[in-house]
Amino acid sequence: MVEEGFEDVLGTGAIRKKTLKHSDGKKAEFGDEVIVTYSSENLETGAKISEETTVAFRIGDNETYAVVELMGRVMREGEVVEVHCEPRFAYGNVGEEVEQDEQMQGTIKFIITLDKWVAERKIPDEMTNAELIVEANKKKESGNRWFGIKNYAYAVNCYKKALKVLEKWDTEEEFVANDACKELVVALGNNVANVQCKLGKYKEAKESCREVLQVDEKNVKAWYRLAQMAYQQGECSEASSYIREALEIDPNNKAIRELIPLVKEKREQQKRKEKQLYAKLDKSSNSTTSSSEAASTAAATTTSKSTTQLSTWFIASVVLVAIVAMVYAQYFPH
Repeated sequence: MVEEGFEDVLGTGAIRKKTLKHSDGKKAEFGDEVIVTYSSENLETGAKISEETTVAFRIGDNETYAVVELMGRVMREGEVVEVHCEPRFAYGNVGEEVEQDEQMQGTIKFIITLDKWVAERKIPDEMTNAELIVEANKKKESGNRWFGIKNYAYAVNCYKKALKVLEKWDTEEEFVANDACKELVVALGNNVANVQCKLGKYKEAKESCREVLQVDEKNVKAWYRLAQMAYQQGECSEASSYIREALEIDPNNKAIRELIPLVKEKREQQKRKEKQLYAKLDKSSNSTTSSSEAASTAAATTTSKSTTQLSTWFIASVVLVAIVAMVYAQYFPH
């Protein structure tokens, strides 16, 4: 059902828009950068979901909520709208961490203002190093916002797009700024690995950590995360190796030192389990051997008895034949 005065944006009733303030300002296109201010609440209960928040994003890059990004595409600069939408268009499959279950039921109401159309789409190939840093940082901040509300899939998408932007960095343009690019690449790589861990994608997370170490071989955070993942997966030898690498760089790192006894204890647990397993296998093997020996003894006894019986029968037969021969000779002499 579409409320009076509202426009059905998608034609499905899932997103409805009502203009509160008209404007003849510029309309953004796909890929353009805009600045938007929004607030949201539960339409039925009035429970506040998000206070007034201003975000800058590039349309089409999934840097903000779906409904906010869509409005950035259809609104004009200076326009204000009220939007009613289903929760999935507001916060996806995850919502705000606080009171999410109560607040995210039913229709979500947004008040959205398109504050400013910033710039037309500009591809990374056309950007200077300074512009690349700004663009990558914006995507990093968007990723951090998604991470903050536990939408890890969107967060990792933003971090990866930021890394993609920095692939166009011209290392010969500004030597001094290269360090800034390197630091950002390392930070983004660690963020990607962190999110992949949250998603349980340990193989990808390990690869991301190794990519970070290719840029900065002394990055303690990457070594620590490798050690932590190895520990969680029961790979104690690898975990110990990663811990040694990290401690050579930062001997007093508290988080790494706290991991040492945990790895040691897990290794001891593994040894105890291995010992118990071997004991069970030995017991099973001995039991099988005893059964075989008993069977062999029984078979030998049976064979011995059979042989004795045959010998007795043979002797009796010989004696009988001899007696018959003697009787025959006595009564039927030649």
